Amino acid sequence: MSKYLNILIAILVFSCNSTEITESMVETKTFVLDPTDNNKIPISEVIEEVIFLPLETTNESLIGDIRSIKYFNNKYFIHDYEKVLCFNEDGTFHSKLGSFGSGPDQYSSCDQFIIDEVNGYLMINSQRTRMELLMYNSTLQFLSKRKYSDPLESIIPIDGKGFCFYLGNRNSESNKHYVKTFDYDFNVQNNYIEKSFTIDHSITSPFYSSYSYQNKAYVYPMFENVIYEVDMEGYVPKYRFDFGNYTITEEFLKSIERLSLRDQLLALKESKYVYNIDRVFESDKWMYFQYNSGTEGMHKVLFNKELDKVYDTRGFTHMADFGMMSLMYGMDGDDIYYTLDPNLLHGTSEEAVNFQKFILSKNEAIRKLKDKTENGDNPILVIGKLKSN
Repeated sequence: MSKYLNILIAILVFSCNSTEITESMVETKTFVLDPTDNNKIPISEVIEEVIFLPLETTNESLIGDIRSIKYFNNKYFIHDYEKVLCFNEDGTFHSKLGSFGSGPDQYSSCDQFIIDEVNGYLMINSQRTRMELLMYNSTLQFLSKRKYSDPLESIIPIDGKGFCFYLGNRNSESNKHYVKTFDYDFNVQNNYIEKSFTIDHSITSPFYSSYSYQNKAYVYPMFENVIYEVDMEGYVPKYRFDFGNYTITEEFLKSIERLSLRDQLLALKESKYVYNIDRVFESDKWMYFQYNSGTEGMHKVLFNKELDKVYDTRGFTHMADFGMMSLMYGMDGDDIYYTLDPNLLHGTSEEAVNFQKFILSKNEAIRKLKDKTENGDNPILVIGKLKSN
């Protein structure tokens, strides 16, 4: 992989599409991680308080498979595969953003929910069928629908001036780069980050492959083990990941590049290599990310920037006491968002019975939730307050 990193740095320095790169601009943070590490520490070292917020359940507010949770203008936005639901700070249902359909103000798929905090716009990226970006104002009123032509994985606003289109890892003769930048009128500005691999591995792409922080775009292409910071002027490698002997090799990738997409995925999962960095969220003090090793499974990592310290959640104890039973769905400042299934409080499955026996009977805050919810209700929003140093 060092060969590819050197190529990427050379591209950064010499590409005519980028701004001049100085030494300070390319200073990166390298995470040295051991997928076999399983040190046990109490989760209370990271989270100092947990707030449980039942989300109102109505016919209009039923939540499906959650993709992201975001907080904006004193409201929580829950994005599932079909829609974006807006809830007030007390958990009551506010409204749904937009509607499904073929009309001029409707979306045909709800693939990504985007917030442009500079301009106060809310957006739905409908890319599976029509490749359209629907824009709404901060009061959830429809503004416009814009079409685009490039198949992509995500759109990230940049400093209120334009967009980063992350094109993903799919091979294409017309797209030799991972990123295109556009102004707000969808005029192409630049192509950034030339693709390093010929392998077509779209099926193994991360569930998330980009995020927004401080009004800049961050993308992390598959197998690169790098997170790039992108703005309208250029890009720099912001974070790198070193997994030692578990770092995926060029030789291994070449050995599977002619396999079918299904067999590529199977080969990756059966290998020891870390093949996926996913669900990256960042705030001023904290960073969260996940990674997968074929033999060692998933790791969920919290990084304290001020202490320069990594906490690997695979080594945490007493996670269930904090209601931490699922994946992270978002981060806002020192708050992280995950959910608790009410069925664990009321159900009769083996998992639910064990939860009620070992957690519900001992945790008063979670026990009180049983009186406020019913089996089949919406997930309970859990807000973990990360420690401020």
